[in-house]
Amino acid sequence: MGLKENNCSTVRVTILDQNDSPPSFRDMPRRYTVSEDHQAGRRVATITASDSDILGTLSYSLVSGDDGKFSLDETTGHLSLRETLDRETKDLYELVVRASDAVQHTDTTVYIQVTDTNDNPPQFYEHAYSFDVPENAKGSQVR
Repeated sequence: MGLKENNCSTVRVTILDQNDSPPSFRDMPRRYTVSEDHQAGRRVATITASDSDILGTLSYSLVSGDDGKFSLDETTGHLSLRETLDRETKDLYELVVRASDAVQHTDTTVYIQVTDTNDNPPQFYEHAYSFDVPENAKGSQVR
């Protein structure tokens, strides 16, 4: 029989990541409270998600529920007011927020509770009030 030859070689195998996992929202509060005197343009919250895929670059968007009152920065996830809110008009916003990696996406609901600010002066129901007070009445007896 002849001589057997053996050769050794190093083989490098690179496994490429496939974009097969949707983004997931991190454990964050999904309920926020905003005073109705919160100024337009100011940040309300930061939305954060992650993607286990190496190739996943995330972008954020508002899907529904904002009534044009909110803006969401697509790269940072900063949620801001477009205009001031009025609790007497609407006190709770349910925003559907999307995180997308360009192939897959995940939605979540973010709740914005609007708190009241004393922004309305007191009002009387009548223009004028009249009543009689007996001369010897004590202060607690006036009706």
